[in-house]
Amino acid sequence: MNGKIRDYDFFYRRYIKLLEKAGLMKGQCNLYRFRHTFITDVSKKFPLVLASRMAGHNSVTMTEKYVMTTQNEIIEASAQYVNKH
Repeated sequence: MNGKIRDYDFFYRRYIKLLEKAGLMKGQCNLYRFRHTFITDVSKKFPLVLASRMAGHNSVTMTEKYVMTTQNEIIEASAQYVNKH
């Protein structure tokens, strides 16, 4: 970008173009879901406090609400813990 401040409409138009390019319809995917995915991905690679700051949250508690964890991930983490102890 060229240093200009972008508004919501700018990002929404870009989002719609990306959906069209991906062959998705509006409603199949939304920006809120992308935010959850981004925060989940970051939290798996960095400490939760850093993910929280990157998301612009004031507390880690808010970030915890965004992180998506699957049942399989919980089972794998439990197995790793048991095998180490």
